[in-house]
Amino acid sequence: MNDFLRHRLSSHRLDRTAFARPEEAVAWYGAMQGQDYRHAKWAVGIRCAGVSEADVEQAIADRTIIRTWAMRSTLQFVAAEDVIWLLDFVGPRQVAHASVNDARRFGLDDAAFAIAEQVLGKALRGKVLTRKETYAALERQGVSTAGQRGYHIVARAALNGQVCQGPPRDKEDTFVLLDEWLPPASPRPREEAQAELALRYFRSHGPATLDDFAWWSSLTVPEARAGLEAVKSRLIREVVGDVTYWLASEATQPPKRYPAAHLLPGFDEYLLGYADRSHILTNIPKAEVIHSNGIFRPTVLMAGQIVGTWSSRKRPNGLEYIPEIYGETRQILQAVEAAAERYGIFLGMPEAFGR
Repeated sequence: MNDFLRHRLSSHRLDRTAFARPEEAVAWYGAMQGQDYRHAKWAVGIRCAGVSEADVEQAIADRTIIRTWAMRSTLQFVAAEDVIWLLDFVGPRQVAHASVNDARRFGLDDAAFAIAEQVLGKALRGKVLTRKETYAALERQGVSTAGQRGYHIVARAALNGQVCQGPPRDKEDTFVLLDEWLPPASPRPREEAQAELALRYFRSHGPATLDDFAWWSSLTVPEARAGLEAVKSRLIREVVGDVTYWLASEATQPPKRYPAAHLLPGFDEYLLGYADRSHILTNIPKAEVIHSNGIFRPTVLMAGQIVGTWSSRKRPNGLEYIPEIYGETRQILQAVEAAAERYGIFLGMPEAFGR
């Protein structure tokens, strides 16, 4: 396929300014990986025009972006209007998949979860509680949160559509009841939800394969294929070698020149959102980017390829970013400096974020 990586950049809206508001970027994807809160905010901001970290936080406070557990039983950013139908569609599969493991590892069978969710319902009614306060409420009613039990109890309740996260308080996660946080909404018929999720995925991640979609969505391959079949008329099919890729038919022709470098956040969809990530990891060892414990490091992106990683640390007048570039050249370093400036502007410290 001609311009494979350029099309990917375009689908992810990394080659242009695409969105005016944070919730628009989140809705484009259907769901965006959100387990690292700081980096998830930048994943939204990097795809928007003139949006700051404070703007993303305000969208969360205004309830236009919801942070909750969804695909792959991990935390995601989801646009408010998509939460109910998405959880109704993907939640039961995630719960069923986790049930055996939760019972074996944490002694949390269905009966234990039912008791815990009753306690959560009473404790959170009319309130916004921090993680510590939520766990304390469970403990007072005899529900142990030791080890990872508390996390799995809350995640299960979120997948069941009972709770979601509210705005952080003093940098600590908070929890609320979903039916109090969002206005009532009806789930979509299963076939409609299946098709909508497929369309969101291929328009935001294409060119991508059926296996990529199945992995990202946590659907079985037959379920993923059914979603793909329902929206094939709105997609373009391209075969490279013996692999079939799909992208949105309305995808615009990408620019002939690659855009500037980007400092991608950790767990960014451009890297994480595929079963096969080999296309963009040809210039750097995979182990430098994706650790064995499942951590996706912040990366440096240039010409569609991951060319390095980066980190940051506090300094007296702001933050210092520390790039580690493979095949470092003066041109790459200059592009990365410009990318760092854009991140500094997002953080509200344009003069302070540098090497």
